[in-house]
Amino acid sequence: MDDLCAWFLRVRWVYNSMVRLIMKKFSSLRIYALIAFSFLFLFPLSCNQKVGVIEGYKVDFYIRPSTFVPSDFSLQPSLVIMGDGYRETDFGVFERDAKNLVDHLFSVSPFSEALFPYYFNIFLIFLNSQERGIGFGSAKNTALRCYFYNDNEIFFDDVNFFGGRKAPNPFDVAQQYISNLNMSSSVVVVLVNDSHIGYTTSFKNIEPYDNWISIISVPDNSDDFKRLVLREVGGKAFAHLAQEDSYYGSQSQLMMNLMTTQLGYFSNIDFTDNPNQIKWGHFLKNKLTYPEIGIHHIGNGVYRPNNNNVMMSSGMLEYDAPSREAIIKRIYQIHHWDYTDATFRYYFLDNKL
Repeated sequence: MDDLCAWFLRVRWVYNSMVRLIMKKFSSLRIYALIAFSFLFLFPLSCNQKVGVIEGYKVDFYIRPSTFVPSDFSLQPSLVIMGDGYRETDFGVFERDAKNLVDHLFSVSPFSEALFPYYFNIFLIFLNSQERGIGFGSAKNTALRCYFYNDNEIFFDDVNFFGGRKAPNPFDVAQQYISNLNMSSSVVVVLVNDSHIGYTTSFKNIEPYDNWISIISVPDNSDDFKRLVLREVGGKAFAHLAQEDSYYGSQSQLMMNLMTTQLGYFSNIDFTDNPNQIKWGHFLKNKLTYPEIGIHHIGNGVYRPNNNNVMMSSGMLEYDAPSREAIIKRIYQIHHWDYTDATFRYYFLDNKL
């Protein structure tokens, strides 16, 4: 159930809705029969039917100098940028949007520091849509069938229970166009050709949960676009950070605690206000260097390091210190470098990132 599980939250919502509808209309015996039918027939149909990759092509794009060529591309983080809602004549628009995305991401610390920009492979994949823009409430005839599910949330229309997949999976598209791509160290970004502010960042729900994707729109306002790039692509998808002004219910907290314990995700929020146990306690011990870092209650027993940074819906277009550390740790993890107390001191105390 590889492909279906990539969007487990959407499937779970659809499935639960089906079950609720069935329970209203059928006896318990029929309920069990229909549930079994859905698992044994409808789910495998959705998972196994393949969709041919739509028309498109890869564009080489590099920000590293020609003298800086890594010996092993698989040990480099990769940013794979593709588009939805761009027609064949919109290639110039897609290329401009992708370049602005890259410029925004690598203009902010720590992505802008030293050689960090050169540590990334960047690939552009242009996908030809039959219609321009994306739909509201339902998909248009676009390459990846993205659409606005509500005012700001973008869904990916990849599941049709009675007819198999309706659109190719972006992870599969990336691997088809880019040979030997290491998905565990890659972030897939889908730019939708729409100026309405929208975003969704998610991951493939199979272990080790390291295939991440961000789907973002391209607002006319440059700062709005920059915030989406930094928060969704650099923060959530690359560094596995959490949005710091969201409401996290008990189920979300259980899942996030589990993924934090097992995988080290979501290092910029915590569920304790104990300074000796909180994830960014090492910054609290250096209060003279980082006076802005504290313990701020979001709600429902969830805390964040400060109240003014890019991992929120508003605030400075910068990462705070715990988020910067998470980004650096992710770069080190992909390169198989050890992040130690000496590394922390080098970046955050001696050079105060």
